[in-house]
Amino acid sequence: MRVLENPPLFAATELGGRNLRVLGQYRNAYIVAEKAGELILIDQHNAHERVIYDRLRRQVGERRVESASPLFPMLIDLSATERELLEEKADILAELGFELEPLGGVSVAVRRYPRLLAEADVADALREALEPDEKEVESGGDLSLAGVACKAAIKVNQALSLEEMQRLADDLYACENPEFCPHRRPIVVHITLEEIEKRVRRR
Repeated sequence: MRVLENPPLFAATELGGRNLRVLGQYRNAYIVAEKAGELILIDQHNAHERVIYDRLRRQVGERRVESASPLFPMLIDLSATERELLEEKADILAELGFELEPLGGVSVAVRRYPRLLAEADVADALREALEPDEKEVESGGDLSLAGVACKAAIKVNQALSLEEMQRLADDLYACENPEFCPHRRPIVVHITLEEIEKRVRRR
């Protein structure tokens, strides 16, 4: 674990008057922090997915999703099932910032894509967005939106600076549901002082 010397208390990261203090990063995958007397571990990928999903959902609702254009149209081969779902999900894909041109067979040309995506993640994000709707997602959530958010989120094994960890924690605890990502995976693990003291036999 990278331990930060004299980590400051970030007053901006607050929920119900309780502040969060970042202590470090474990295995470039988990943010280690202290909050309201508990030690907490934040899965950075799931946390960022939640933040992006909520932000993107608001942008879709306000019809202001930003998109970007590749230098040349990106050609992507889809499965037969994905090609069929492309027509069914055309409206939500357009709302998410995709401009797609179906070609012969199962190929599609991507002329525009959501700006929050890295170009290298566009193909995977499109395939995630074309998953059948029976895949698990939170109640009232949108699977296509969740797929794009997942691919746009930071990955595990990615080192973060103190400022990046602070910003992510701030953004996470500004969400309505900071405990679970849109795919219903837990984001935060809480470890109480009592649990720690029992493990080291102080209780």
